[in-house]
Amino acid sequence: MASPEDDLIGIPFPEHSSELLSCLNEQRQLGLLCDVTIKTQGLEYRTHRAVLSWCRSKGVFHTM
Repeated sequence: MASPEDDLIGIPFPEHSSELLSCLNEQRQLGLLCDVTIKTQGLEYRTHRAVLSWCRSKGVFHTM
């Protein structure tokens, strides 16, 4: 199901968002193109800066 945002930018593929996130997650698991490492409580999490930026824009970090 396409989101309202997809209609605004004209993406004709309703599964585009989930496929994109799936590919980014696969890259993260393989350690590919990760440009940020978050360290907390002795653990390290490699991630994509673009994903963190999206989370910030949606207020994800405000709920933590």
